[in-house]
Amino acid sequence: RHNRLIVRDSIAMKENERLLLESQSAAQIGSYVLDIRTGVWKNSPVLDLIFGIETDYERSQDGWLAIIHPDDQRSMTAYMTQGVMDAHDRFHKECRIVRRNDGMERSVEILGKLEFDAGGQPLRMLGTIQDITERNKSDTMLLESRERLDLALDGAELGIWDWDVENDQVVYDERAAEMLGYSLAEIGSHSDAWKERLHPDDLQSAQETLTAHLEDKTPIYESEHRLRHKSGRWIWVHDRGRVVVRGKDGEPLRVTGTHLDITNRILLAKERGNLEGQLVRAQKMEAIGTLAGGIAHDFANILMPILGYTELAQNRLDAGDESREYLSQVMRAAHRANDLVKQILTFSRQDEEERHPVILSLILKEVLKLMRSTLPTTIEIRQKIDTGCRPVAASPTQMHQVMMNLCTNAYHAIGEEGGVIDVNMEMVDLDADITRLHPHLNEGAHVRISVSDTGHGMDKATMDKIFEPFYTTKEQGKGTGLGLSVVHGIVANHGGAISVYSEPGKGTVFHIFLPVMERYAELDVPESREPSRGTESILFVDDEPQIATLGKEMLEKFGYTVTMRTSALEALEAFRANPNRFDIVITDQTMPNMTGIRLANELAGIRPQIPVILISGFSEIMAAEIESTPAIRERITKPILARDLAGAIRRVLDDEESS
Repeated sequence: RHNRLIVRDSIAMKENERLLLESQSAAQIGSYVLDIRTGVWKNSPVLDLIFGIETDYERSQDGWLAIIHPDDQRSMTAYMTQGVMDAHDRFHKECRIVRRNDGMERSVEILGKLEFDAGGQPLRMLGTIQDITERNKSDTMLLESRERLDLALDGAELGIWDWDVENDQVVYDERAAEMLGYSLAEIGSHSDAWKERLHPDDLQSAQETLTAHLEDKTPIYESEHRLRHKSGRWIWVHDRGRVVVRGKDGEPLRVTGTHLDITNRILLAKERGNLEGQLVRAQKMEAIGTLAGGIAHDFANILMPILGYTELAQNRLDAGDESREYLSQVMRAAHRANDLVKQILTFSRQDEEERHPVILSLILKEVLKLMRSTLPTTIEIRQKIDTGCRPVAASPTQMHQVMMNLCTNAYHAIGEEGGVIDVNMEMVDLDADITRLHPHLNEGAHVRISVSDTGHGMDKATMDKIFEPFYTTKEQGKGTGLGLSVVHGIVANHGGAISVYSEPGKGTVFHIFLPVMERYAELDVPESREPSRGTESILFVDDEPQIATLGKEMLEKFGYTVTMRTSALEALEAFRANPNRFDIVITDQTMPNMTGIRLANELAGIRPQIPVILISGFSEIMAAEIESTPAIRERITKPILARDLAGAIRRVLDDEESS
């Protein structure tokens, strides 16, 4: 029985040794024992495989030390002689080796301990050596992967957060904290801190979106909302995450995600939306302006006979005839209609008045003085006007109209109950940020006029329409709706821009920007003189028979001989038949088959020195076109009175005679 036990124990020991060797082989771990006194080295077969050793010498202490990589030998020798002793009982060291049989470089981890005799002297060293080459490669790859992830997160400006839902602990990385202006110690570790930073208008939406994901109703949590920065300002954040761990009942245990600062993207989108809105409004205003210009042209053709024949009728009546007063009322009504035409033309940018260097502060003060005398005492006017502003090239009448309209509009917004109108004027230097919002403006020096009120304000829908003609928020009979549309037309026609900001219940502010003149000089204004009569021969051309007949009758009253034609082609034939018969030609611009400018060029081809006066319903003719037509000496706009037409004829003919 004793022998059987010995045999069984021997078999078990061998089995254990076999299992140990297989385990060491699988783990790439070899064991060793070094007798310090004798220098005898013993190791397991696995260590032979790790070192690639084959001879007894290589198994010795000196042999395996020679296997160590040359760059690590000095530090390893020093460690084995002194470091191990300093470690006293246990030691740990990593180094590289060069395998003896194939020269491959490997990394190993040496673990061991010292055993001492009764006198405290080191007796032997024993431990394990493991090939950790693949582990180091994995660690290196993991480190590189982490570095690449960090670079990617830095490049994408993503901040990471990790939420332990069960314990309500939130961990942020440095990017997420810095995004909000905090350090990791300041940012807070509970979800309540996140809720407190949420903008009140975004709180409900963000929480509902998060709750839906926590309840597994959506595959991910994704929200765009505003968070309060440490400085107090609001930043827009794209928040994205998902539940990565759920409990056995599906309850969320851990959620991870990212923060992305999208403030610039939101601002750019808003700016792009504003620019697109401005473009749509500009296109709409251009279309309305074209329509308005056409209406004004036809309206002028209607008014011209009314004014002309009324004037002729008045001249035929005796001074004491009461019918003259009736006709005077007709003239007043026609002149009011003519003023309306001018407003429409101004809105549509088809009416150009002569411009002079204008000191706007003088006009603005005059307007405010007039407003002060007409407004109720419940309206307070505050003004801050820089009298040092440089002049602008403008029509004084139109500038007066702009400022009067804005101040009157502010008064109507406030009403009789009272309030404050603030009027400011100053020089500003526009940069690219401003001109990007107002594409019609150029960078540089401008005058800015601001008119604000404490009235009822406007919503966005109203602001989108206020510059459209005939749109008004006033009661019936209190406005035509042309005021702001005319202001818009005048400002745009002067190379400027107008903007408005308003909120219901918070009043309104208008800003007008007008470019200043770099160099200027006072312009000489020609003196007006009473038109004299004449005996010259005139060819009068207009496709409207009523206007052509009126022109003939008006000019014959001043002594001229007038030939009338209602077709440009017929007028050209009459002129070609006898070029020297006529001293001057007066022609409408807009006619079928041939425009007035083209007719003037054809006439000049027959007789180069023939003077032409061009009549148009609105100023749709570009200055360059007129300048390229030498025959055109003057241009006048419908509707015209007999005196105005006779005066233009006399100026042209007298200039021709003197030259």
